[in-house]
Amino acid sequence: MVFRTAYSRPYVFLLGTVFVLLAAAMVVLVWLPEEAVPLPVLALLSLVGALVAWMVFGTRFTIAEGRLSYRSGPFRGAIDIASISKIVYDDGLFKMSFMKIGCSHHGLMIHYAKFEDIYVSPEQRDAFVAALCQMNPSITVHR
Repeated sequence: MVFRTAYSRPYVFLLGTVFVLLAAAMVVLVWLPEEAVPLPVLALLSLVGALVAWMVFGTRFTIAEGRLSYRSGPFRGAIDIASISKIVYDDGLFKMSFMKIGCSHHGLMIHYAKFEDIYVSPEQRDAFVAALCQMNPSITVHR
């Protein structure tokens, strides 16, 4: 099963602001005289914009063959579903996890292995949790 990421207003506002600022900086740089345009800066701004777009539109979660795979731009990985011990519904703006895959502050904190955790934000949280619990009934879920 493939689950797309959810999008929340604060995240969309933040990304929209980043895109507007990047576009404004690029327009200013393009309108400068040719000898004043620092090409590496223009290239860097383009790469940052492309990376952010890739992460926003390329985020998804896949549950198949006993593994939860995640992908957000260049960040990818997989978790053995049998190693998941706990799932916590999380609606706060700030996350305590080092790895946050998703575009919403309404998501799930997944605890796996011994001390590992990851924050994910699938569009259909309940269906996502049900699919994981179907493969590993020992997962405890906290709302």
